[in-house]
Amino acid sequence: MNQIRDRLLRLGVLEKNVSDYEFAFLSGNSAEAVENLFGERHYGADFYQIALPMIRKMLDSDLKLQDRLCDKLQTDKIDKAFVIKYLTKMGTQPYLMLVFRHSEIPAEERERLVAKAKDVLFEEISNFLRAE
Repeated sequence: MNQIRDRLLRLGVLEKNVSDYEFAFLSGNSAEAVENLFGERHYGADFYQIALPMIRKMLDSDLKLQDRLCDKLQTDKIDKAFVIKYLTKMGTQPYLMLVFRHSEIPAEERERLVAKAKDVLFEEISNFLRAE
């Protein structure tokens, strides 16, 4: 478990919160489960606010992560450049910017991106923490 703790610290998780993050990402089976657990423990953050800072640190050290994220999230209406912008440049609640500033993207595509990105981020973080 020290390896998981060390990884969480590298991702910017505060020492006092490591056990909550470890429990949430390793015992939860979805982004929603993580979000619910953090809500029960009175964290004032949604899943994106929890996951995006971690993913951004992971992007700095894993050159293939950007490609994996784009492969899973881009569509004919949402290109690779927009996926990267969504995950790295639109704050920790990018879905708000998506709704208010990107009406050129059809609503169903925006909703799909928001939901799918949560699942993909959960999967990538969980896999990173579990990696040998």
